[in-house]
Amino acid sequence: MTKHFIAAVIFLFSISAVHATHVIGGFISIVRVEGKTVTFRFTGFREKGSPILYDSGVFSFGDGSQLEGDFEVSKVPVSENLELAIFEIKHTYTGAGEYTVGFKESHRNTGIQNVSTTSNTPFYVDLKFLLDPLLPNQYPLFDVHHLLDGLEGTNYEQAIKVREEDGDLVVFSLVTPKSSASNYLSDHSLKGMTIDRFTGNLNWSVPGYIPSVSHHNEYLYAVRASEYRLVDETWILLSSTTIDFNIEIDHHSDLVLPTLEWTPGNCDESGSYSLEMNVSGTESTLFVDASFLELENAESANSMSGTVLYGDSTVQLSLIPSDLVMRYGFAQLVTDGYSTSRNVLYTLECKYLEDIAELVTGDPQKLEEIKLFPNPSTGLFKVTRSNARFMKIISIECKTVFTQVLASPDVSVNLKSQLDGGMYFVHFFDQMGLLIGSRRLVIVP
Repeated sequence: MTKHFIAAVIFLFSISAVHATHVIGGFISIVRVEGKTVTFRFTGFREKGSPILYDSGVFSFGDGSQLEGDFEVSKVPVSENLELAIFEIKHTYTGAGEYTVGFKESHRNTGIQNVSTTSNTPFYVDLKFLLDPLLPNQYPLFDVHHLLDGLEGTNYEQAIKVREEDGDLVVFSLVTPKSSASNYLSDHSLKGMTIDRFTGNLNWSVPGYIPSVSHHNEYLYAVRASEYRLVDETWILLSSTTIDFNIEIDHHSDLVLPTLEWTPGNCDESGSYSLEMNVSGTESTLFVDASFLELENAESANSMSGTVLYGDSTVQLSLIPSDLVMRYGFAQLVTDGYSTSRNVLYTLECKYLEDIAELVTGDPQKLEEIKLFPNPSTGLFKVTRSNARFMKIISIECKTVFTQVLASPDVSVNLKSQLDGGMYFVHFFDQMGLLIGSRRLVIVP
């Protein structure tokens, strides 16, 4: 089998030791699209010296084809005991469409505190994406290995670092980890973990020590990051990826983490925008990735990276003008190898999160369970509704052409005499009337 590999450039932050012996976590991203050829990257987390290199798993492409093992893995160290295992694969599809790719490895890590058992349980992550030449897209890239540590009895405050070059909206949600494309770990518990769906900021009151054979405690979490674009007043789902990771709790009770908070300002009459970054606590090193923000002296906010802060401080920042709709900023404080991080989201024309909160509200995991098939169709298709209770079909001209209550789990729809050939958007709503998400429907004459 031909090996597939393209060197990856990763921006890394140092974190502390992770003592797992099997799969610590990972996710799939799209790094390049050339016509119908897509380059996928898998990023996995492993302990140095672990027998699990992610080179013997199964990668499925969502079109009936797959590769079994023989991946050429690049190992990238990020700390004394932890490294990333990265491989990339190119695949050419026969045409445009919505595809779900997945990667499965044989064994998750054992001894997870918020799952009854993970012994001999497979690790699985997937990525759903829309491949469409009419909607060119630079898919979001994520950096999350700084999430893997927590300190006993502290507040875990970390952010899903996202690089979104197109100005699209990314919606985050905590989901149940999977063991295969159709199987979830049903005994998984969140244990109080929460996430802000628009910023990707995670919050958790870290539990105390629980005696275990391995003398450390680990918790398993998964985040779904879904990319939406506003097209003619309609939110279109472009991609949705699962980020799966273990958090190891270190019982280092005498260490105090600093705190970090973004405080948005207000727009003035000229349309300028300002915010503050507030830091408090112990000595720490600051890292910033917020290229759309600048300091009072007009230097990029990124120029602050590597700055050592001693106690409380406030940084004033202002906006660098751009026509991108959404922009994500990331900041991280590191002290004694441990870190805290926060995201800030800026929206064009000073629209705050409350303005878009009602537009995309559903859980992407539940949207996945909605099936619309066949697609393309002649106008005769079926809908398996999951938690959707109502659907609306919108034409490419943004006109509502059909509505229907989904009164049963499986609904047959016959629109052969009502819809002309072409592309439509199908919106699904829950029982509260909130939009779960959208799918594309193609009608062929």
